[in-house]
Order: sequence, then C-alpha cells, then structure tokens
Amino acid sequence: MLTVTEALEILKKEQITSSVQVFRRWLRAGKVPGAYQNSLKEGWKIPEDGLQSFIVTQGNEKYKASYDRGYADAMNEVAERDSKMLSRGMFETRYQLKRSDMRERIKQLFSGSKPFLLMADQLYFQEDRKNPKTSIDINIIGQVLLLNDRLIFRINEMPGNENEAVEDRVMLFMLEDIRQAVFKERKELAATYDALLDEMGWDMYDVNEIVSCDQKEGAKVIKGLSSTTRTLQEAIARYKQILALKEKMEEMGIWKG
Repeated sequence: MLTVTEALEILKKEQITSSVQVFRRWLRAGKVPGAYQNSLKEGWKIPEDGLQSFIVTQGNEKYKASYDRGYADAMNEVAERDSKMLSRGMFETRYQLKRSDMRERIKQLFSGSKPFLLMADQLYFQEDRKNPKTSIDINIIGQVLLLNDRLIFRINEMPGNENEAVEDRVMLFMLEDIRQAVFKERKELAATYDALLDEMGWDMYDVNEIVSCDQKEGAKVIKGLSSTTRTLQEAIARYKQILALKEKMEEMGIWKG
C-alpha cells in the first residue's frame, strides 16, 4: 500500500498531477480503485495496481482531450477556408429554397400568419428589392453553407440531425429566425406604444379617436387632448407618428383598436 506522498511522486513522474489537493480530491471522489481511509490519522492507503489503473485512465483522458482539441482546430481551419471560397462565389453543391414552399410552411405553423409572411420576405426574399425573389440559393462546400449570398453557417449549427436534407434543416433555421424576429418586433412596438401613451397622458380610447380621423381632424383632436402640443404642425407630426405606429402594429397583428 502506498501513502499519499508516495503515490503523488509517481503521479508527478507520469505527468498526471503535482498537486496534493487535486490528488486528494480524486481520492475522495473514488477515482483511484481500492484506495481507502480508515481515519484521518492513518491517512489514505493506496494499492499500487489501483494507482496504475488510475494513471492509465487519466492518460487516456488527456490523450482524448488533446485529440479533440486538435480535431476541433483542424475543422475550424477547414471551415474558415471553405467560408472564404463560398464568399468568392465557389461552391460544390447548390440548392434552391422556394419562397412558395416557405410561405406554405409558415401558414401551416403559425396562426395569424401574415406577420410571419412579411418577416420572411423582409429577412430573406425581398431585402432591398421591389418584389420578393421566387427562391434563394443555398451554396455548400464541405460542412459550410452560404445562405442567400450573405449569411455563412456551418451545417452542424442548423436544427435537425445529419440524416435530414440540408434544405429542410435550413428551412427550420429560417422559420425559427423569422419567429424570433416577429416576437422581437412585436415587443418593441408594444413598448413604443406604451411609452407614447405615458408621454402624452392618453389611453387607448384617445388613440382610437385620433386614428379614426383624417390628418386635419386628427391633429385637432391631438391639440385638444395635449397641453404640450401647441401648434398645428406639431399635432400633424404627432398624428403621422401615431398612424405609422398603428399601421406597423396592424402588420404585426398586435393592434387592439
């Protein structure tokens, strides 16, 4: 049987650890087979074969950790190379994701689908174009893909599993991205609306009265409701702000007028 001091010397030579605190923690965790402690006074009793078994296990773990780090570094280098090639217009495989397919999935998944359809076009199919594209390209090299000529992802970052088609995994990613974007915009619009009511001292009935009028009459209502809006020009500017907010909230399905 070995003492802690004797066992630690062996561990130092095997480059496992030189810390007595770390070794005692391993002993308390039961990682050294057969080691026991009858009392604090007697200290730990460590069988040599148990210590050798522990050394082999630790050595294997260190090797695996080193291998995993090396493999991850190599894969990162490959992904960086492939990303540069994609950004230069090169690819091994190209898929097309149709706007009509995306719209059909949105209608299946989301009740009140209009905000999600609009967001899909805004994020992916329309961008700065007058009319949305009928499809977007997915270019792939190795385990890296370029979505819509602007967003580079690793395939293993896509939802789903490796047995699913890449197009399906990309669509799942886009659907979740669209969902989060809609919820974020709804939250921001609601916060803007609440802040406006707090600032002006209005309630929803006041707002509904304003937006039910045309610009001239709405501005007059605003002047009557607000002591801080003194000129017609200020009232018209406020009317346009409220109307634009209403239209955007209607688009996102959260207007309660």
